Amino acid sequence: MASFRKWWDRYRHFRAGQGLAQDILAFFGWKKTLGASVTGILTFLRTVNLQPVEVWVLSLGAFAFALLIFNFTPPAFRSMMTMIRKKPIARLEFQEHHGGVEMNYPLQWRGGTPAWISIRNHQDAPAMRAVNVTARLEFIDSQSKVRLVTPQASWYEIQRPTPKSALSRWRNLVDIEGGEEQSFVLFVQSEKRQLQVFSDAAEPVGDLDYDHWTVKIVVASDNGVGFEGALGFMFTRNSLIWDAPKAFTRLRTIQPLVKP
Repeated sequence: MASFRKWWDRYRHFRAGQGLAQDILAFFGWKKTLGASVTGILTFLRTVNLQPVEVWVLSLGAFAFALLIFNFTPPAFRSMMTMIRKKPIARLEFQEHHGGVEMNYPLQWRGGTPAWISIRNHQDAPAMRAVNVTARLEFIDSQSKVRLVTPQASWYEIQRPTPKSALSRWRNLVDIEGGEEQSFVLFVQSEKRQLQVFSDAAEPVGDLDYDHWTVKIVVASDNGVGFEGALGFMFTRNSLIWDAPKAFTRLRTIQPLVKP
């Protein structure tokens, strides 16, 4: 009976120490590796022929030592270990709005001059391709009313198999290689200075009046992290002026559409 009570007291102290460790780890959100290490130390100490109080003290000491190692590890090493544990994933970001001249995009399309939005895949080391990237556009006037919607913007995909060759085509969705970018049409400015918005079938859905416009841009991918953002500009009879100091504002992250 005495030996059973001694064993039981030792087990109770072990469970108390283990529960405290698990609660603290859960509260701070630390990784399972640290939790497994501490639990292993506690299990070892339980098998040692020590008094219950000694087991309790040594268990807390082992836990504190593990926390010290974790907290005082150099930040660069911790960052490196985090990157090793975290699986790389394609990450899409707004790059710029442009006229297409310097990037060899068409200067004329559907009877006017297109304005382009460039999207970049920033996951380049290691390179991860973003698959089936789409862009949804909502044109919102100064009264905060959605006037026109493009469910899927028209991309002009450019692929470069070799440094001296390029293949291009119009698409409703594209793949973007790591470290590269692709562009889609935001709107088209006609010869009569009308701003025309096109549907995913490259058909006009309407014109933008003279007003301040905010375009909500939603970029998503099957396997990459996308985003939702807002791009603002003022359209008048004589000018088109992008908002300053920056026209684009990132609003939120869009998780991959297809779960791995």
